[in-house]
Parts: sequence; C-alpha cells; structure tokens
Amino acid sequence: MMDFSDCKDEQQFKMKYIREILEPQFDDVFCIETEETVKGFPDVMCLSCMVKESASLCNFFEFKFSDRQGKIKFQPTQPAFYRKHEKMNIWIVAYNQKTGKVEEFPVWDISTKKGERRFYLNEKAEVQL
Repeated sequence: MMDFSDCKDEQQFKMKYIREILEPQFDDVFCIETEETVKGFPDVMCLSCMVKESASLCNFFEFKFSDRQGKIKFQPTQPAFYRKHEKMNIWIVAYNQKTGKVEEFPVWDISTKKGERRFYLNEKAEVQL
C-alpha cells in the first residue's frame, strides 16, 4: 500500500491518492466538490467507460484526513446526502494520522447505532477509524 505519511492535510492526501490510486484505475477522474455543488456532495467522481456495452461505471469518493486520535469529521449535510442518495456508489477514503493507514469503505458501513455497522457516527458527526 502507498505511503501517505508525507501528506499534511486532506487536500494533499486527496491529490496524491487521485494520482497514485484512482487515475491508473479509471478512465476519467473529476474533482467535483465546489461551493456550487449540492451540500454534502462527494469530492471526486470516477468513470470507467465500457464502449462495447455502451455503459459507464460511476464511483464517488469522499476524502477525509483524521485528527491525531484517528477521528474523522463529517459536515452535517454529508450523512444526510448519503442517506438521501443511497443508490450512488459513494466510498469514504480516509487517512488515519494515528496509525498511518488508509481506510476505504462504502458509506453504508457508517451507522448512527453503535455496533450496528463497521463505523459508528456519533452525535458530533465523527467516526473513530
């Protein structure tokens, strides 16, 4: 697995992950989060085009950079967006500063009920990696 320990913040982590991991895997990679997008919309969209089948596979990625204790924080609009658009293929890609590891998981791995899913979203919209 790639070493991301040289990344100082979410933006550096996201750009390195895009260059090293996503761009080699997908036909097109777009950074799409701006002030103009819908609140809670993911950071990156990736496309794989299957010409023979006349179809495209679309994946969305939300990037997070933990604090020193390994917690990531969501804006209140993000979990609401994920619930409203549950058919979108949205993945969280989070760098854990505490362990130096990258966690990759689908948004449906997050629950507001402790022990129900892999990750627990607390009342402060935080997840302990």
